[in-house]
Amino acid sequence: RGAWGEMQLRGLVEASGMLRHVHYVEQDHTRSDTGGALRPDLIIDLAGGRKVIVDSKVPLDAFLRLAGDDTGSADDVLAEHGRLVHQHIQSLSAKEYWRRYDSPEFVIMFLPSEGLLSAALEARPDLIQQGLDKKVFLATPTTLLAMLHTITHSWRQVEAAEQAREIQAVGAEL
Repeated sequence: RGAWGEMQLRGLVEASGMLRHVHYVEQDHTRSDTGGALRPDLIIDLAGGRKVIVDSKVPLDAFLRLAGDDTGSADDVLAEHGRLVHQHIQSLSAKEYWRRYDSPEFVIMFLPSEGLLSAALEARPDLIQQGLDKKVFLATPTTLLAMLHTITHSWRQVEAAEQAREIQAVGAEL
């Protein structure tokens, strides 16, 4: 289940035109202030040297039971899914990745299916705001792909500006 989210994440990053070990790193390891292990799924380099952290370790058990032959009611399973997503928001916020990486003060929580977010919001309509309050941005494949394309575009703009400066310097020298 964790591998599914990571595979979805890798596919989106590749679809956006980013290159592994050039624009992003997977499964980096570091330590928290208390000495605990931290392992974000993805660290994306931004133009200017900053980084964006993405986590795809989203709880799926309750959501997958919605499609199965669960003995509990759908409302109870939805409520549990919403609760588990909320707990994951709290957990990600507590990791404070921005203290370990030169990162804006937020982390992206990737939900590898639009349905995961939809079901969680059905149970807890305020999850997006709770995430924002805790510096955790909820992203589905659609929203993450838009973010990744924006980052890729910014890299291209920086590269074009650098090439223009080089051309200007050579032109002035000539």
